[in-house]
Amino acid sequence: MVVYARIAACHPDVAGGAGQEKNKFIHWLRSNGFMVVTKDGAPAEEGHYKANVDVMMAIDALELSIEMRPDVVILVTGDADFAYLAIKLRRHGIRVEVASVAANLGNILRSARTM
Repeated sequence: MVVYARIAACHPDVAGGAGQEKNKFIHWLRSNGFMVVTKDGAPAEEGHYKANVDVMMAIDALELSIEMRPDVVILVTGDADFAYLAIKLRRHGIRVEVASVAANLGNILRSARTM
């Protein structure tokens, strides 16, 4: 399993508790066999940061799926930006499931998954 994590470079929380907790979680994931891909973020709105990992995730998912030919890919996101990825995977005969909180699941992604 691959986990993508945004790292808030230059964000005040990194030096505090939130950054330390995220680093502990990333260490736990790696220690338990997960492949963790991190990307430094940049400050955005007040108290937030942006790392734009969506493109990285989509390219890696498509590339790995074509190489490994899994029966099922589970997207753990509700972001409708991943609908095109779901469609491309389905075109390659891969079942696509989505794990998301219902309130965060975009209608386009809902339609793009395998029923």
